[in-house]
Amino acid sequence: MIQEKQKFDLQLLSRAFEENLSLISFNTNHKVIFVNDNFSKALGYTKEEMIGMDHAMLCFPDFASSADYQDFWNKLLGGNRFQDKVKRKDKLGHAVWLEATYMPIFDETHSHVIGVLKVATNISQREQRIKQFTDSLKDTAADLHEQAQAGNHQTKALNKEITNVERFSNENAETLATLQQEIKQINGVVEIIRDISEQTHILAINAGIEGARSGESGRSFIVIAKEMQKLSDQVHQSIKKVEEQTRLIIANVNQIADRSGNLQHNAKVSHETMEVATQVFDKIGQAAELLNDQAKALNKLLNP
Repeated sequence: MIQEKQKFDLQLLSRAFEENLSLISFNTNHKVIFVNDNFSKALGYTKEEMIGMDHAMLCFPDFASSADYQDFWNKLLGGNRFQDKVKRKDKLGHAVWLEATYMPIFDETHSHVIGVLKVATNISQREQRIKQFTDSLKDTAADLHEQAQAGNHQTKALNKEITNVERFSNENAETLATLQQEIKQINGVVEIIRDISEQTHILAINAGIEGARSGESGRSFIVIAKEMQKLSDQVHQSIKKVEEQTRLIIANVNQIADRSGNLQHNAKVSHETMEVATQVFDKIGQAAELLNDQAKALNKLLNP
């Protein structure tokens, strides 16, 4: 009864392996001596076509002709197990990715390797999805790099505009300082004119008095008249100075107006540049979010 149960369990176990795993075994000469339907179908062969095939025929030439390939078989026949993701070649020459475990088969004394059993799972679809995700990540990274360069360019442009605004502001500050100095000079001239006006007023009074006495002393009236002429000349010169200072002020005011216009223009350009820079960095943020989502998806794919 126990033997029948053990036999029954082994039959069920063997059937479960046969139905769910890809199985193939090789002799010590690397020739196929057994293969199940799952494995042969995964590579596009029938079981009959694969019997007797050399293992190297299932590998791409760059691996089959390499020192790593010889080392691979030497370790297997030396009694070492191998487990890894491997790329194999199907009947049409296309790549098939397998999650494979190679297990040495020992004789009854467990002292000699008489063959190798390979248990595999076809992971080609998973690898294709990983490749698609990887390509998408590369594209996203490239887009992120491009947007970062654009953002850097806009930042430099914005910095340039801000420098222009600062330069115009400094120039306007210097112009305003000049205007203040001109105003002080005008105030000085105005004070001179005020003094002259007062003196002229006094002289005029004196001239009137002396004029009344012209019969007695005409000479004094003449002196007063000359003094008044001198004062008149001083007033005239002061007026010319005022006119000159006024023209300078008007010119400086116009200059400030022009620079203010430039300042407003640069401020507008700076604002527009800032908006463009903001949009660029928004795109960078979106690309970063997409990259994060793709990374999570890839992690989920690799760790289901």
